[in-house]
Amino acid sequence: MTSLEIRGYAKYLGMNLEEDENLLWIARSGLKTPLPEHWRACRTGNQEIYYFNFKTGESIWAHPCDQYYKDLYQKEKAKKLQSNEHKDQLQNELKVSLFTLNL
Repeated sequence: MTSLEIRGYAKYLGMNLEEDENLLWIARSGLKTPLPEHWRACRTGNQEIYYFNFKTGESIWAHPCDQYYKDLYQKEKAKKLQSNEHKDQLQNELKVSLFTLNL
């Protein structure tokens, strides 16, 4: 898998490539994920790929695991934002403490 493929899938998942560089592992993992049991990639007469579940008869255009990786990205992004907010809060508290000490 190429860097271009990883970045393309990352965009598909909703990532901002500049802000979410440290979350590209999610896209890399998603591209490596095999199809779940009973699912197969098929092609239409126009060579478009779709996915078919031979047990249930369901067919879909998106890889059956795409939503999992979209949700995982959202979860990890939220954790990252929360961590950044916590860091900002600690920095502000430190500034206030330092200012108080200088009084």
